[in-house]
Amino acid sequence: MQKLKLLFLASLTLITILLLKKDMFQKALIQTPLETQQASVSKGKQTLGYQMEGVSVYMLLVKDMSQIKLYSNLEDKLTAASLLVRNGCQSLVSGGFYTKQEKHIGYFYTNGELISEKITNPFYNGYFGVLSQKNAFIAKDLPTKKEFAVQSGPLLIYEGVVQKLKLTNDEPARRVLVASNKLGSEIYFLIFFNTKSTLLGPTLEELPAMLVKFADENNLELYYALNLDGGAHSTFITKDVKVSELSPIGGYFCITEEN
Repeated sequence: MQKLKLLFLASLTLITILLLKKDMFQKALIQTPLETQQASVSKGKQTLGYQMEGVSVYMLLVKDMSQIKLYSNLEDKLTAASLLVRNGCQSLVSGGFYTKQEKHIGYFYTNGELISEKITNPFYNGYFGVLSQKNAFIAKDLPTKKEFAVQSGPLLIYEGVVQKLKLTNDEPARRVLVASNKLGSEIYFLIFFNTKSTLLGPTLEELPAMLVKFADENNLELYYALNLDGGAHSTFITKDVKVSELSPIGGYFCITEEN
């Protein structure tokens, strides 16, 4: 009887330790004042924190497209925190998927270099990039002239129409996406994640309707939207929120100060 009691106490202690570690792990993944519901504007960029249906949403607005740079991290494999400092980013958002062989999936063009060719795939059915200082694009086809572009998917909103997604193996996970107004003069980087676990979030099939609800409740015009990244290798860092990656990010957008 004494041995059983000691075994029970030891098991209870182990469970307590594991629960404490899990709580510390979640707190380490995200560092942000989630209570803040109001928008805060700083140097032409707006970070909005919002909660709905057990999901936290953070949005970063950029109007000057020259502030956005696209980089690949597949060779360096640095942490987002290190990349933030090295490139002088005010904010950093991961974008684009890669294979187990550490190759970008689909088109990846930046700084005059074509790193990966485009592919035809019903999932990776969209492109995001910058045309000029005033305009960016989210499209099904690549424009001839562009500053940079990355292929990703799926498209969530296209020409104002919410896309109906039917996917297999659609698991709940945090999601990083990009959206724009009709003219491409305003770019919105967003992250959706479960309020209780930063690694979880909506399924992709749930995401379009959730994005529309977020836009409606915050008076935003979202004419295009594209899923950029998600899961453990995604990250979203602004002055108001830090959601860290667990494994190296492949591509990322560095948002700098105004010129």
